[in-house]
Amino acid sequence: MSIALVMTVRDEVEFLRSNLLYHHHLGVDIAYVYDDGSTDGTAETVADLPFVRIRQTVKASSLAPGERIDPADESELYTTTRQNINTGHALGRARADGMTWLLAIDADELACVDMVSQEAGGLGRALGTVPKEVEAVILRPLEIVQRQIAFDDTMAQETLFKRADVGLKHLTFDPFTRTTHSVRGVYGHTAGKSAVRLAANLRPETVHRFRRSDGSRPTSTDLGWLLHYFCYSFEAFVRKFRLYRDHPDRHLHGHEVQLQKRLWRDVVNRSGMSEEELRDYYQRWVMFDDREIARLRQRRWLGIVPRPPAVVEVTAARRTFAELRAQPAELAVGR
Repeated sequence: MSIALVMTVRDEVEFLRSNLLYHHHLGVDIAYVYDDGSTDGTAETVADLPFVRIRQTVKASSLAPGERIDPADESELYTTTRQNINTGHALGRARADGMTWLLAIDADELACVDMVSQEAGGLGRALGTVPKEVEAVILRPLEIVQRQIAFDDTMAQETLFKRADVGLKHLTFDPFTRTTHSVRGVYGHTAGKSAVRLAANLRPETVHRFRRSDGSRPTSTDLGWLLHYFCYSFEAFVRKFRLYRDHPDRHLHGHEVQLQKRLWRDVVNRSGMSEEELRDYYQRWVMFDDREIARLRQRRWLGIVPRPPAVVEVTAARRTFAELRAQPAELAVGR
Protein backbone atom coordinates (compact mmCIF):
# COMPACT_ATOMS: atom_id res chain seq x y z
CA MET A 1 0.00 0.00 0.00
CA SER A 2 1.22 3.51 -0.83
CA ILE A 3 -0.05 6.99 -0.02
CA ALA A 4 0.03 10.21 -2.04
CA LEU A 5 -0.84 13.68 -0.80
CA VAL A 6 -2.08 16.69 -2.79
CA MET A 7 -2.23 20.32 -1.73
CA THR A 8 -2.56 23.70 -3.39
CA VAL A 9 -0.44 26.39 -1.76
CA ARG A 10 0.10 30.13 -1.89
CA ASP A 11 2.66 31.88 0.29
CA GLU A 12 2.99 28.98 2.75
CA VAL A 13 6.70 29.37 3.51
CA GLU A 14 5.99 29.05 7.24
CA PHE A 15 4.20 25.69 7.12
CA LEU A 16 4.90 23.81 3.90
CA ARG A 17 8.22 22.11 4.66
CA SER A 18 7.17 21.09 8.17
CA ASN A 19 3.82 19.84 6.88
CA LEU A 20 5.34 17.66 4.16
CA LEU A 21 8.03 16.19 6.40
CA TYR A 22 5.37 15.43 9.04
CA HIS A 23 3.19 13.53 6.55
CA HIS A 24 6.18 11.77 4.98
CA HIS A 25 7.07 10.57 8.50
CA LEU A 26 3.52 9.22 8.89
CA GLY A 27 3.70 7.28 5.64
CA VAL A 28 3.10 9.60 2.66
CA ASP A 29 5.22 8.37 -0.27
CA ILE A 30 4.65 11.19 -2.80
CA ALA A 31 3.40 14.76 -2.29
CA TYR A 32 1.94 16.60 -5.28
CA VAL A 33 2.21 20.32 -4.48
CA TYR A 34 0.56 22.90 -6.75
CA ASP A 35 1.85 26.46 -6.34
CA ASP A 36 -1.04 28.89 -6.82
CA GLY A 37 0.99 32.07 -7.31
CA SER A 38 3.30 32.25 -4.29
CA THR A 39 5.57 35.29 -4.00
CA ASP A 40 7.44 34.32 -0.81
CA GLY A 41 9.61 31.49 -2.14
CA THR A 42 7.31 28.73 -0.92
CA ALA A 43 8.36 26.26 -3.63
CA GLU A 44 12.05 26.73 -2.94
CA THR A 45 11.65 25.58 0.67
CA VAL A 46 10.81 22.02 -0.43
CA ALA A 47 12.71 21.75 -3.72
CA ASP A 48 15.31 19.45 -2.13
CA LEU A 49 12.80 16.90 -0.78
CA PRO A 50 12.92 13.85 -3.08
CA PHE A 51 9.32 12.76 -2.44
CA VAL A 52 7.83 16.14 -3.41
CA ARG A 53 6.55 16.86 -6.94
CA ILE A 54 5.89 20.60 -7.29
CA ARG A 55 4.35 22.47 -10.21
CA GLN A 56 2.11 25.45 -10.92
CA THR A 57 -1.70 25.35 -10.68
CA VAL A 58 -3.18 23.70 -13.77
CA LYS A 59 -6.08 24.79 -15.97
CA ALA A 60 -9.37 22.91 -16.07
CA SER A 61 -8.81 22.40 -19.80
CA SER A 62 -5.72 20.29 -19.04
CA LEU A 63 -7.67 17.62 -17.15
CA ALA A 64 -8.31 14.25 -18.73
CA PRO A 65 -12.00 13.27 -19.14
CA GLY A 66 -11.95 11.08 -16.02
CA GLU A 67 -10.38 13.86 -13.93
CA ARG A 68 -12.75 16.69 -14.81
CA ILE A 69 -14.82 18.42 -12.17
CA ASP A 70 -18.43 19.52 -12.56
CA PRO A 71 -18.76 22.28 -15.21
CA ALA A 72 -20.71 24.30 -12.65
CA ASP A 73 -17.54 24.45 -10.57
CA GLU A 74 -15.21 25.65 -13.30
CA SER A 75 -15.06 29.34 -12.38
CA GLU A 76 -11.29 29.45 -11.89
CA LEU A 77 -11.58 32.81 -10.09
CA TYR A 78 -12.39 30.84 -6.93
CA THR A 79 -9.50 29.46 -4.92
CA THR A 80 -11.52 26.38 -4.00
CA THR A 81 -12.17 25.65 -7.67
CA ARG A 82 -8.46 25.81 -8.46
CA GLN A 83 -7.88 23.43 -5.56
CA ASN A 84 -10.40 20.99 -7.02
CA ILE A 85 -8.83 21.23 -10.48
CA ASN A 86 -5.38 20.52 -9.03
CA THR A 87 -6.76 17.61 -7.01
CA GLY A 88 -8.37 16.17 -10.14
CA HIS A 89 -5.03 16.45 -11.92
CA ALA A 90 -3.24 14.78 -8.98
CA LEU A 91 -5.66 11.84 -9.09
CA GLY A 92 -4.38 10.94 -12.53
CA ARG A 93 -0.76 11.38 -11.50
CA ALA A 94 -1.21 9.24 -8.39
CA ARG A 95 -2.81 6.41 -10.36
CA ALA A 96 0.00 6.55 -12.91
CA ASP A 97 2.53 6.39 -10.05
CA GLY A 98 0.85 3.28 -8.63
CA MET A 99 -0.41 4.89 -5.42
CA THR A 100 -3.20 3.31 -3.35
CA TRP A 101 -4.60 6.37 -1.51
CA LEU A 102 -4.68 10.13 -2.14
CA LEU A 103 -5.03 12.52 0.81
CA ALA A 104 -6.19 16.06 -0.06
CA ILE A 105 -5.36 18.73 2.54
CA ASP A 106 -4.00 22.27 2.93
CA ALA A 107 -0.63 23.46 4.19
CA ASP A 108 -2.14 24.54 7.53
CA GLU A 109 -3.67 21.09 8.17
CA LEU A 110 -2.19 17.92 9.63
CA ALA A 111 -3.64 14.42 9.52
CA CYS A 112 -3.70 12.93 13.02
CA VAL A 113 -4.54 9.28 13.68
CA ASP A 114 -3.99 9.39 17.46
CA MET A 115 -4.35 12.40 19.77
CA VAL A 116 -1.57 11.34 22.14
CA SER A 117 1.25 9.98 19.97
CA GLN A 118 1.93 8.70 16.47
CA GLU A 119 4.61 6.32 15.32
CA ALA A 120 6.43 6.58 12.00
CA GLY A 121 4.19 5.15 9.28
CA GLY A 122 1.10 5.49 11.48
CA LEU A 123 -1.11 6.93 8.75
CA GLY A 124 -0.20 4.08 6.43
CA ARG A 125 -1.03 1.47 9.05
CA ALA A 126 -4.34 3.17 9.83
CA LEU A 127 -5.34 3.22 6.16
CA GLY A 128 -4.29 -0.42 5.93
CA THR A 129 -7.05 -1.34 8.40
CA VAL A 130 -9.81 0.24 6.27
CA PRO A 131 -12.10 -2.43 4.74
CA LYS A 132 -11.63 -2.86 1.00
CA GLU A 133 -15.22 -1.88 0.24
CA VAL A 134 -14.64 1.61 1.78
CA GLU A 135 -13.75 4.12 -0.95
CA ALA A 136 -13.01 7.22 1.14
CA VAL A 137 -12.04 8.08 4.70
CA ILE A 138 -12.91 11.33 6.46
CA LEU A 139 -10.65 13.15 8.91
CA ARG A 140 -12.83 15.19 11.26
CA PRO A 141 -11.55 18.70 12.05
CA LEU A 142 -10.03 19.95 15.27
CA GLU A 143 -9.22 23.67 15.01
CA ILE A 144 -6.44 25.35 16.96
CA VAL A 145 -7.57 27.45 19.93
CA GLN A 146 -6.67 31.04 19.08
CA ARG A 147 -5.05 31.97 22.39
CA GLN A 148 -1.73 33.62 21.49
CA ILE A 149 -0.76 36.74 19.54
CA ALA A 150 2.29 35.01 18.03
CA PHE A 151 4.17 31.69 17.92
CA ASP A 152 7.74 30.68 17.21
CA ASP A 153 6.66 27.33 15.71
CA THR A 154 2.91 26.84 15.84
CA MET A 155 2.58 23.23 14.75
CA ALA A 156 5.32 22.09 17.10
CA GLN A 157 4.01 24.05 20.09
CA GLU A 158 0.22 24.31 20.33
CA THR A 159 -1.72 21.39 21.82
CA LEU A 160 -5.22 22.83 22.42
CA PHE A 161 -7.86 22.35 19.73
CA LYS A 162 -11.58 23.06 19.39
CA ARG A 163 -14.02 20.34 18.42
CA ALA A 164 -16.25 21.12 15.45
CA ASP A 165 -19.14 18.88 16.52
CA VAL A 166 -20.35 20.50 19.74
CA GLY A 167 -21.98 23.72 18.53
CA LEU A 168 -19.27 25.98 19.98
CA LYS A 169 -20.07 29.73 19.94
CA HIS A 170 -17.92 32.83 20.44
CA LEU A 171 -18.79 36.51 20.88
CA THR A 172 -17.31 38.98 18.40
CA PHE A 173 -17.82 42.65 17.54
CA ASP A 174 -18.91 44.49 14.41
CA PRO A 175 -17.19 47.91 14.46
CA PHE A 176 -19.28 49.13 11.52
CA THR A 177 -22.63 48.76 13.32
CA ARG A 178 -21.20 48.84 16.87
CA THR A 179 -22.98 45.58 17.72
CA THR A 180 -21.83 42.22 19.08
CA HIS A 181 -22.61 38.87 17.46
CA SER A 182 -22.49 35.26 18.58
CA VAL A 183 -20.63 33.44 15.80
CA ARG A 184 -19.52 29.87 15.26
CA GLY A 185 -16.55 29.24 17.53
CA VAL A 186 -14.83 27.01 14.98
CA TYR A 187 -13.87 29.75 12.56
CA GLY A 188 -12.69 27.65 9.62
CA HIS A 189 -14.40 24.68 8.01
CA THR A 190 -16.27 22.00 9.98
CA ALA A 191 -16.42 19.31 7.27
CA GLY A 192 -12.86 18.00 7.59
CA LYS A 193 -10.93 16.57 4.65
CA SER A 194 -10.76 13.22 2.84
CA ALA A 195 -8.42 10.53 1.62
CA VAL A 196 -9.69 8.42 -1.29
CA ARG A 197 -8.88 4.95 -2.54
CA LEU A 198 -7.55 5.48 -6.05
CA ALA A 199 -9.01 2.24 -7.38
CA ALA A 200 -12.48 3.67 -6.70
CA ASN A 201 -12.14 6.20 -9.56
CA LEU A 202 -13.56 9.12 -7.56
CA ARG A 203 -13.29 12.82 -8.40
CA PRO A 204 -13.51 16.01 -6.30
CA GLU A 205 -16.95 17.27 -5.34
CA THR A 206 -15.65 20.02 -3.04
CA VAL A 207 -12.32 20.60 -1.30
CA HIS A 208 -13.72 18.40 1.49
CA ARG A 209 -15.39 15.47 -0.30
CA PHE A 210 -15.24 13.29 -3.42
CA ARG A 211 -17.90 11.51 -5.44
CA ARG A 212 -18.14 8.74 -8.02
CA SER A 213 -18.12 9.51 -11.74
CA ASP A 214 -21.90 8.94 -11.83
CA GLY A 215 -22.41 11.60 -9.16
CA SER A 216 -23.21 9.21 -6.31
CA ARG A 217 -21.49 9.37 -2.95
CA PRO A 218 -18.76 6.84 -2.17
CA THR A 219 -18.76 4.49 0.77
CA SER A 220 -16.85 6.20 3.57
CA THR A 221 -15.77 5.95 7.18
CA ASP A 222 -14.13 8.24 9.74
CA LEU A 223 -10.41 7.84 10.38
CA GLY A 224 -8.77 10.09 12.94
CA TRP A 225 -8.68 13.88 12.88
CA LEU A 226 -7.53 16.87 10.90
CA LEU A 227 -5.62 19.47 12.94
CA HIS A 228 -6.46 22.85 11.41
CA TYR A 229 -4.19 25.80 12.25
CA PHE A 230 -6.65 28.50 11.17
CA CYS A 231 -5.86 32.13 12.11
CA TYR A 232 -3.51 30.81 14.78
CA SER A 233 -1.84 34.21 15.38
CA PHE A 234 -2.46 37.90 14.74
CA GLU A 235 -0.16 37.84 11.71
CA ALA A 236 -1.94 34.80 10.28
CA PHE A 237 -5.34 36.44 10.89
CA VAL A 238 -4.38 39.56 8.94
CA ARG A 239 -2.71 37.58 6.16
CA LYS A 240 -5.70 35.26 5.78
CA PHE A 241 -8.26 38.03 5.45
CA ARG A 242 -6.14 40.24 3.23
CA LEU A 243 -6.04 37.34 0.79
CA TYR A 244 -9.82 37.07 1.30
CA ARG A 245 -10.32 40.78 0.52
CA ASP A 246 -12.21 40.41 -2.75
CA HIS A 247 -14.13 37.25 -1.88
CA PRO A 248 -17.90 37.75 -2.37
CA ASP A 249 -20.46 37.28 0.38
CA ARG A 250 -21.68 34.07 -1.23
CA HIS A 251 -19.85 30.93 -2.26
CA LEU A 252 -19.81 29.66 -5.84
CA HIS A 253 -22.94 27.52 -5.26
CA GLY A 254 -24.85 30.42 -3.72
CA HIS A 255 -24.83 29.75 0.02
CA GLU A 256 -23.70 32.60 2.24
CA VAL A 257 -20.18 32.82 3.64
CA GLN A 258 -20.13 32.50 7.44
CA LEU A 259 -20.72 35.75 9.33
CA GLN A 260 -17.31 35.81 11.02
CA LYS A 261 -15.49 35.45 7.70
CA ARG A 262 -17.50 38.24 6.05
CA LEU A 263 -17.06 40.48 9.07
CA TRP A 264 -13.34 39.88 9.57
CA ARG A 265 -12.68 40.29 5.83
CA ASP A 266 -14.11 43.81 6.15
CA VAL A 267 -12.49 44.56 9.51
CA VAL A 268 -9.04 43.81 8.08
CA ASN A 269 -9.55 45.50 4.71
CA ARG A 270 -12.16 48.23 5.11
CA SER A 271 -12.30 49.40 8.74
CA GLY A 272 -9.35 51.79 8.49
CA MET A 273 -7.88 50.33 11.70
CA SER A 274 -4.17 50.73 12.28
CA GLU A 275 -2.05 47.63 12.85
CA GLU A 276 -2.13 48.27 16.59
CA GLU A 277 -5.92 48.61 16.54
CA LEU A 278 -6.25 45.42 14.52
CA ARG A 279 -4.03 43.64 17.02
CA ASP A 280 -6.24 44.82 19.88
CA TYR A 281 -9.32 43.69 17.96
CA TYR A 282 -7.82 40.23 17.36
CA GLN A 283 -6.93 39.85 21.02
CA ARG A 284 -10.33 41.02 22.29
CA TRP A 285 -12.76 39.61 19.72
CA VAL A 286 -11.06 36.65 18.02
CA MET A 287 -8.82 35.05 20.65
CA PHE A 288 -10.08 32.85 23.50
CA ASP A 289 -8.97 33.95 26.97
CA ASP A 290 -8.00 31.63 29.83
CA ARG A 291 -11.40 31.80 31.55
CA GLU A 292 -13.28 30.91 28.39
CA ILE A 293 -10.90 28.04 27.64
CA ALA A 294 -11.32 26.64 31.15
CA ARG A 295 -15.09 26.77 30.74
CA LEU A 296 -14.96 25.05 27.35
CA ARG A 297 -12.75 22.27 28.69
CA GLN A 298 -15.21 21.45 31.49
CA ARG A 299 -18.65 22.30 30.15
CA ARG A 300 -21.78 21.65 32.21
CA TRP A 301 -25.45 21.81 31.30
CA LEU A 302 -27.23 24.20 33.69
CA GLY A 303 -23.98 24.26 35.62
CA ILE A 304 -24.54 20.69 36.84
CA VAL A 305 -24.62 17.95 34.18
CA PRO A 306 -21.24 17.29 32.48
CA ARG A 307 -21.16 17.85 28.72
CA PRO A 308 -18.54 16.82 26.13
CA PRO A 309 -15.62 19.27 26.25
CA ALA A 310 -15.39 21.75 23.39
CA VAL A 311 -11.61 21.96 23.74
CA VAL A 312 -9.30 18.93 23.77
CA GLU A 313 -5.56 18.47 24.16
CA VAL A 314 -3.65 16.88 21.28
CA THR A 315 0.02 16.11 21.89
CA ALA A 316 0.68 13.82 18.92
CA ALA A 317 1.80 16.54 16.49
CA ARG A 318 4.19 18.11 18.99
CA ARG A 319 5.75 14.71 19.68
CA THR A 320 6.06 13.98 15.96
CA PHE A 321 7.87 17.27 15.34
CA ALA A 322 10.22 16.51 18.22
CA GLU A 323 11.12 13.26 16.44
CA LEU A 324 11.61 15.07 13.16
CA ARG A 325 14.03 17.51 14.74
CA ALA A 326 16.25 14.58 15.63
CA GLN A 327 16.62 13.64 11.95
CA PRO A 328 19.64 14.56 9.77
CA ALA A 329 19.93 18.30 9.19
CA GLU A 330 19.08 18.11 5.49
CA LEU A 331 15.64 16.64 6.29
CA ALA A 332 14.90 18.43 9.56
CA VAL A 333 12.00 20.80 10.04
CA GLY A 334 12.73 24.45 10.69
CA ARG A 335 15.69 24.33 8.33
